[in-house]
Amino acid sequence: MIATVLIAAAAHLAAATETVKCVYDLVNEDFADGTFDKIEAVNYGVCRTRQGRSLHIGDWKTMRSFRSGDELTLTVRKDDSATGGRSSNMQNEAKAMYELNGEDTYTVLESLTSTSAKARPESRTTDARSVLVIRMIYDDSSPDYCPMESCVKDGMYDSSTTLGSGYLGTPVTGTTASVISESSYGSLTFDKGQTTFLDVRMEKTSPTSGCPTYEEMWHADVKAEQQFGVEANTFRHREYFVPLVFGRCSFSGLANVGCQNPATQAARVGRCWSIIRGTHPTLRAHEFGHNFGLFHGGLDPDDYGDQISVMGNDRAFRAYTAPDRDFLGWIPSEFVRLMSPQTVSYRFTLHALHELPQPGSGQFTTVKFWCDSCQSQGVTGGHVYLSFLTPQGHYSQMSSLQGNSQYQYANKVYVHLQRRSGSTDYGRGTARLAVLGNGGHSCPRLRRPLDSCVPPGWRHRARRRQHSRTR
Repeated sequence: MIATVLIAAAAHLAAATETVKCVYDLVNEDFADGTFDKIEAVNYGVCRTRQGRSLHIGDWKTMRSFRSGDELTLTVRKDDSATGGRSSNMQNEAKAMYELNGEDTYTVLESLTSTSAKARPESRTTDARSVLVIRMIYDDSSPDYCPMESCVKDGMYDSSTTLGSGYLGTPVTGTTASVISESSYGSLTFDKGQTTFLDVRMEKTSPTSGCPTYEEMWHADVKAEQQFGVEANTFRHREYFVPLVFGRCSFSGLANVGCQNPATQAARVGRCWSIIRGTHPTLRAHEFGHNFGLFHGGLDPDDYGDQISVMGNDRAFRAYTAPDRDFLGWIPSEFVRLMSPQTVSYRFTLHALHELPQPGSGQFTTVKFWCDSCQSQGVTGGHVYLSFLTPQGHYSQMSSLQGNSQYQYANKVYVHLQRRSGSTDYGRGTARLAVLGNGGHSCPRLRRPLDSCVPPGWRHRARRRQHSRTR
């Protein structure tokens, strides 16, 4: 009788295990539209087979062990219930794509990577990227909240809105491409000459149930080739605008993460995608940030709370913060000062973040040090960064950001924690610890034994030199 039970159990286990070939994505869904309770974003892995089947992976460590765009062979076992990440039962809580589709989550038992991204060459050259932008036009609805000319195109490249002055006094425009170009100091650009904008007729009604994102992206790609002769998989990035009512989807923005990290990966096509379902100016730059490998800019305990960061939750124009720029390899090493956390006192000059210092000036874009005991969002350890922001470039209108009445954002030193990641492709998000004015040193949000977010003796001094701060 015992032998019979053991044999039956073994047979059941074997039947529940399968091996599949699929293309992997680490997915981030953003719900930052203020209409849901409890959560603001959710992450999970999706491995998609050639037959259109999606295997969802909820274990945090496993989902970060593969790169978005990798071709994998996985041996998996279906979970007993859809708890491999986060299950949403509250009526007014946003639900992940796989929950709305009623799809299963899986545990990965074994894996083999068939094709992965190549490492980026060491030389620092301009990374000019191609983009395919598609508006999905259904028989009964369309993304009319964002017209092609006045919103999609102008918002990417052609806006006539001037935010203020940037590098060497040149005007800065309110566009997605300019946010990325200025934040990367020109090392990463979206090439207007390699960008294609299409209104694709889906030739069917819009989805009314579930959240069929992969199916609708695939359908739009097929129609783009049929109607315009455009092959979607030949572009570095694909961006899709969908109607506001799109099945039962909860997200305002959705993207795969780390499919084209500019610091670690060589150029490859057909891997990056994002879906837009909202209108605020920096939503597109936020989703492209996920493509690059970034997570959110927070103000503990909120995942999105840093209004200064384009990866945070404000909707006005601003840029990527110093820790995100450093993670993506955008700040040349000569302008990053790594300090020992044991340093008692040291004087240095921070140049304003929106532009690089002059070579040989002795100024730095950011200063950082490692903190073993810093805690944020359940993560212990990370680099603490100091940077100096002035109302220039894409921070020209920082006085309009939420929280300005409390912090008076202009001409301050910012202290951020870049959480320990363990991956060169994926970040773990940042937390803003302090906004320091003259003489400032306190860091109440830093949960560590020290009562300051910088080593003893480091204090913000009043002296200014051409948009810089001496520490």
